[in-house]
Amino acid sequence: MEKFCPNCGKEIKGEADFCPNCGYKLKKEKISKPSQPIIQKNGDETRSQIRHSKKKPMSKRNKIILSIVGVLAVLFICFYAWGSSYYSEHNQVRRIVSALKDPNKKVSQYITSTDPDLKVTDPLQRYYSNHKTQADNAIYALEHQTDSYGVNFEQTGRYFLLFPKYKLQVPAFTPTVRTNHSNSEVKMNGKNIGKLTGSASDYSKKLEPILPGQYNFSIKSTVQGRKLSTTAETDIWSNKTVNLNIKTETLEIKSLPDGIVYINDKKVGTLNSKGKLLLKEYPISGNMNLYVRATVNNRTIQSKTIDNLSEGLDYASDGTDTISTDGNKYVIKPEWKGFSK
Repeated sequence: MEKFCPNCGKEIKGEADFCPNCGYKLKKEKISKPSQPIIQKNGDETRSQIRHSKKKPMSKRNKIILSIVGVLAVLFICFYAWGSSYYSEHNQVRRIVSALKDPNKKVSQYITSTDPDLKVTDPLQRYYSNHKTQADNAIYALEHQTDSYGVNFEQTGRYFLLFPKYKLQVPAFTPTVRTNHSNSEVKMNGKNIGKLTGSASDYSKKLEPILPGQYNFSIKSTVQGRKLSTTAETDIWSNKTVNLNIKTETLEIKSLPDGIVYINDKKVGTLNSKGKLLLKEYPISGNMNLYVRATVNNRTIQSKTIDNLSEGLDYASDGTDTISTDGNKYVIKPEWKGFSK
């Protein structure tokens, strides 16, 4: 019959008064196989229990969960590294300005204004698409926080709750439109801006707040029964005055009686019996030319053409030249081949 030490559980061979393993006194003690696990004084499992215990294997379900968690952790690390670069302030500046240079891209999502009630339209994009060097300069100014005509780069939120989201904040301007004719119809980018007020030869209107950028202005007026019009492409980057004056001058043409006066090959009037024609507030533009046709002895003759009439008016002075001044009017005397002045 096997014997075991009641203290340490070590097998005892033969008759002994003390346990050869732990020194426990065996005399007068009944040595038998313990029915319960013997715990050492320090609370550790017995050597027998450690030797016979087995580790429980991980379930398939737990293995799958751990695998998924590991893959997701790797994906998140990769996504965060990519997002930190893609959504960096430097790269967002370059993407937004690049979009502004392309008239086919929508940029309203990238733009905000100092005036919260102002609707984002396309003049800024039109400006940068036509001034690409200025767009590149804006990139440098925004990245180095230098003067960029009031345009700033500000954080307006976050992408995926992780990466900063930036927009261009542009100022709002209230320019003034001015012209020298009453009852003028003025349009900005094809939209009527309303009535201008004033007197004499000074009529104006202060516009509602608009974004900076490139704008097209057009004006139509009726002066002395003639319909006048002009257009202008203007860059708005301040509360500037947009001058839409239509230059007009009073012209007196002197030549052969009953002659017909042509400006830019278009008949504008007939000389009276004294050889005079007065054109009040006639619109002046570049590259104008003027000549007179008359009938002499049943033969049509034509004067020499006065080219660059508008330039000639700028240099006119009192005297007997082809173009001269007389008070508030210009006197024009076309020359004739074979005729003296």
